[in-house]
Amino acid sequence: MPAHHDNSAESDDSIDLEHATETILQFLANRDGPVENLTLISIAVREEEVQCRDLEPSDLSIPAVHEQVTTTHLPDLSREGLINYDRTDEIAELEKAAEDIDAVSQQEHSE
Repeated sequence: MPAHHDNSAESDDSIDLEHATETILQFLANRDGPVENLTLISIAVREEEVQCRDLEPSDLSIPAVHEQVTTTHLPDLSREGLINYDRTDEIAELEKAAEDIDAVSQQEHSE
């Protein structure tokens, strides 16, 4: 019997999360400590993308957004020194001061 190929994985790789960086930084800035449930961040990103881009919730699956957030956006923000991200323990927390986050947000909007 031939193996079933799931095409959803291919489309998940092509998701363009236009507001992820700003949403993640704002989400973490509104917390008093580390976030130990990264799905909460992914849900916030998905909600922002749906609202800002006038999408239907079914257009962006939470697992697909979560995959991209945890494999791309959080590691990128960690390399930039804006957050502390422990992929193994699935914990993220803000590193920089609020004024640095505002500068990053403004830079995102100007691109």
